[in-house]
Amino acid sequence: MKFASKDDVLSVEGADAIYSLRIPTKRDKIEFARRVRAAGGRAHGPAAIIARVMRVIELRFATDLPERDRLLEIVRGFATERNRIEAAMGPIVTDLFRFIREVAAGRATIANMPATLSRFEGDAASFLPLQEDYSRIENLCERLDDVLADFFADNAQYGAVHNYIAAEMFLTGAVPKPEDESEAAEKPSHWLTPGLFRIAGGRVAAQFLDAMPDADIGAVGDAIWNAMSPSEPEKKSSALPRGKPPVATSSTASSTGLPSSPHPSTPPETPSTAG
Repeated sequence: MKFASKDDVLSVEGADAIYSLRIPTKRDKIEFARRVRAAGGRAHGPAAIIARVMRVIELRFATDLPERDRLLEIVRGFATERNRIEAAMGPIVTDLFRFIREVAAGRATIANMPATLSRFEGDAASFLPLQEDYSRIENLCERLDDVLADFFADNAQYGAVHNYIAAEMFLTGAVPKPEDESEAAEKPSHWLTPGLFRIAGGRVAAQFLDAMPDADIGAVGDAIWNAMSPSEPEKKSSALPRGKPPVATSSTASSTGLPSSPHPSTPPETPSTAG
């Protein structure tokens, strides 16, 4: 995570407004986790979900050993390749996996891959069949197992809660994006009216958050997620045995990898605001 003072700010561009956010300090990270949890935010990372999928297969297909072994082989192959890509690609892997899931669900195609991911088109194309096979198994196991269904329900809610609390806690201001004359004619009154943005008791006013576009709350949540993710040196240091000095590294980039909680952006069918 980045070191920050109370005066450090981020700028986030939304759909039709530009937002300023203060960068979270380490103390903020503790309070933020408390607020998200208190608001009902609970998350289950990829490793926990894959482990539960395998457990469901073992339980539900105990009398059909060939099918059990076939399904487990697919899940293990998916998990192995996923871990390899994650280790090789670094921070952008979060966005790549999110895009591949969209393609597997039929909501996107490799052809319309975002420009920021285009150099990984080959990786996405080769991983897609594994994702599709795994997704079918995951969907089957979700129907068979209430625990796994609860995992996904928690994750769907977590993204919304995370993003809302991030906006409530870290926004410091907002201004409308510049519009040309044609845009101004189509939108004569901007939702961001004077006096709407207020902070009281360390929280942005609910009236402002209610008016804020869902996509913008998601963008703010993503920015805070990235700002609070551990840096590469922090991740390597935390994995070292006690008594071992950290290996020197020149990397100072913030990692958005895949920590124990899923990335906060919610899927298209789930609103980005809490609820």
